Amino acid sequence: MSGRVRSTFLLCALVGAGAVALPGVALAGELSTFTLKSGERVNGRVVDMDSDGMTVMSPLLGAVRVARADLVELPGQPAGEPAAAPSVPADPTSFWKGWKWNAEFGLNGSDGNSETLNFRAGLNGKRETSKYDTTVGFSYGYGSENGDKSKDRFEANIRNDWKLTAPWRLFAQGKAEYDYFQNWDWRWSAYAGVGYEFVKNDRTTLIGRVGAGASQEIGGSENKIVPEGLLGLDYTHKINERNDIFANIDFYPALDDFGPYRFLAKAGWQILVDEKSNMSLKLGAEDRYDSTPEGRKRNDVDYFVMLVFSF
Repeated sequence: MSGRVRSTFLLCALVGAGAVALPGVALAGELSTFTLKSGERVNGRVVDMDSDGMTVMSPLLGAVRVARADLVELPGQPAGEPAAAPSVPADPTSFWKGWKWNAEFGLNGSDGNSETLNFRAGLNGKRETSKYDTTVGFSYGYGSENGDKSKDRFEANIRNDWKLTAPWRLFAQGKAEYDYFQNWDWRWSAYAGVGYEFVKNDRTTLIGRVGAGASQEIGGSENKIVPEGLLGLDYTHKINERNDIFANIDFYPALDDFGPYRFLAKAGWQILVDEKSNMSLKLGAEDRYDSTPEGRKRNDVDYFVMLVFSF
């Protein structure tokens, strides 16, 4: 798998409004003209509202999710009367509050002339506040073929981003990995650095990261601590209310010897299947590359199809 990540960003016209009817704001279904800070004007009908914005049905663009921050004026707003500010949810009072979680499971196998089993599961959490973005993740994969183990891998990771003056941020992250089929038993790594928001809105996020840290392989031929750099890129895009795509790549060059390097690339597509149960279908691939595998292949590629339950 190529370590090159391609992404395309299409910027649609955005406008905003509050969760309740404001003085002079067009009622749902009424054709109105919205003026943007960019100077453009958009015609459409309001079909849905919430605390962050609204959905406008445009004759040219179709259903467009709009944000209040991009609006210069509200249609019919009396001159000199400022629009009411939307209520902003308060940050959680405790670190243990405000988390959004999803659990994912995937299983396939065969029985008869050949016996195979492949299992993958994960638990991921995300917490966003006005000052921090925190993510944690746990994943485990197991496979067997004709009774012999073919895969046994566990991974745990955590990352915290401190939001500075946009678009800048600071980050720190850590990871622990176990892999039965590597020439080491465990590998830990930790990094810190600076992040930059190239794009961040209610549909698309593209954040770059530059930092440094170290990793150590335990139970292998070399157990020394290796200083490493980090170059990362995180991309997400909401195609519509049911479809999301994502891609992440992390590049780790060794700093004590400018030859060896590692990278991790992951991309996928998540489809909302059932709104009531918050069940989605997740398809994707992950490539772990090591330029010095010590007798093993450089690439480890996993393909996955999983059910995801959000709560």
